[in-house]
Amino acid sequence: LTDDLSFGLLRRSLAKSGFDDGDVISPSTGVDVRVNSDELPFGPPSAPRGVLMYHVAIERLGETKDVFVDGTDGTVYRYSAP
Repeated sequence: LTDDLSFGLLRRSLAKSGFDDGDVISPSTGVDVRVNSDELPFGPPSAPRGVLMYHVAIERLGETKDVFVDGTDGTVYRYSAP
């Protein structure tokens, strides 16, 4: 799986979602990379299973936003309030 890591993909996906280089990735979380699976879910329910997911907590305008990015196609997933 390490051959599939692409922090360029993560950066481009965040930029397409409106985040820029001036936004701060929370130093308390950094970048977390895991496989999202049924046994160990990682990310919102809408995120695909069996794929590498990146997680960052971005501090912006006084708020922290949890963002999950699909490592295969760069799709961004976020938790949403009901």
